[in-house]
Amino acid sequence: MLKQGSIRTSLDYENAALIMQHGTQPNDYRLAHALATVAATLKPDSRFARWLQTATWDRLLHSLGKPQWYGTQKQRDPASGQFRELPNEPDISDEHRQNLNEPAVRRATRSPVPK
Repeated sequence: MLKQGSIRTSLDYENAALIMQHGTQPNDYRLAHALATVAATLKPDSRFARWLQTATWDRLLHSLGKPQWYGTQKQRDPASGQFRELPNEPDISDEHRQNLNEPAVRRATRSPVPK
C-alpha cells in the first residue's frame, strides 16, 4: 500500500506504523518511526500517533542495543515471566518526555541492554 501511494491519512500512517512496529529488523522500526512521525504531523492532537512515535523510536534504539528514551519498551524475563523495564537514556529530560505525553521515567543505569 505504501509503494502504491494509497496511504494518505493520519490513520493510514498510524496503521502502517503499527504493522511495521511489529517487524523484526531495525529497518522495520526505522520505517515504523517515519510513518508514526508523519501520522503525528498530520494530526498533532492524536495521542496514539504521538505515543506510536515514541514507541517506535524506543523499539529502534533497543534493537540497536542502545538505551531507550521514553520508557515504552519492556522485556519479559524468561524465568519468571514478569516484565521488566529496559535501561533508559539518562540524558533525555523528563520535560522532553512530557512534551510527547510520556511519563517521567525511573532513572535506570547506563548498563547495556541485555541480548
